[in-house]
Amino acid sequence: MRRIDMRVRAADVAVAYDRLLPRIRAGLHPLPDGDEVVLVALGERSELPPPSEVAALAGDVLLGDPVEADAGADLAAALAALTPRFEIGGRVVLRTPAHEAPPPGPIDVVLERGLGFGTGAHPTTRHCLELLLDVEPGGAFADLGCGAGALTIAAAKLGYAPVVGIDNLDSACETAWRNGERNSVDADFVTGDLLELGRLEVRVAVMNVSAIAVHLRLAASELDALEWLIVSGLDHPQQLAEAIAAYEAVGFAERRRIDQAGWPAVLLSSSKG
Repeated sequence: MRRIDMRVRAADVAVAYDRLLPRIRAGLHPLPDGDEVVLVALGERSELPPPSEVAALAGDVLLGDPVEADAGADLAAALAALTPRFEIGGRVVLRTPAHEAPPPGPIDVVLERGLGFGTGAHPTTRHCLELLLDVEPGGAFADLGCGAGALTIAAAKLGYAPVVGIDNLDSACETAWRNGERNSVDADFVTGDLLELGRLEVRVAVMNVSAIAVHLRLAASELDALEWLIVSGLDHPQQLAEAIAAYEAVGFAERRRIDQAGWPAVLLSSSKG
């Protein structure tokens, strides 16, 4: 297992994510260090780009050269050392198998964090889950851009049914499926192109995707059954405003927004919500 450390200014973390995440699909793990942040990528050598490519992708936000090192043979242990156990709204815990289980009470979501977004390591996943806790559970749920499946699994444990996660990568859906099995939930994970979406027949959906074109595709789809929508993944204010305007044009209204560390998430409802 290899590890690449990249140091950036705290104010440039959002830009670094935007530049690096399309290439580093396993995600980045931020370690704050005063006014700076060390972004850590973990994976097999074949999964990570070489440090020279990382430097080219990050560009002028990088402080010094990326540092590559051996992370040991145990990915779970390496991730546990980097990624904290997240507690969301006092009701949900996101953790890896290497973390100690919480005491009875909160919903416990145990995730393999080896591949894909949607693990909780990226703040948008946690923001989306916090907003999901504002909605009364029940009915069908879709996680559009599910990655490793944290939101899909949490929705199933909250009481939504049926639940489905959709991602354009087979590897992400395979990880999500394993996570679903680990958590003993009844969830489907499907590889699909969200740009081909024409109809969405669920009560609640999350769209945590960084491509504005996918948000505009969803807004143009048939959404008669959709009562609640959570939108995230767009860190550029102009793109987020464009997406929200497209959703508002088809009958949705903003109810709550979380905007921390430059990664906003927005809860919207239709007239049925």
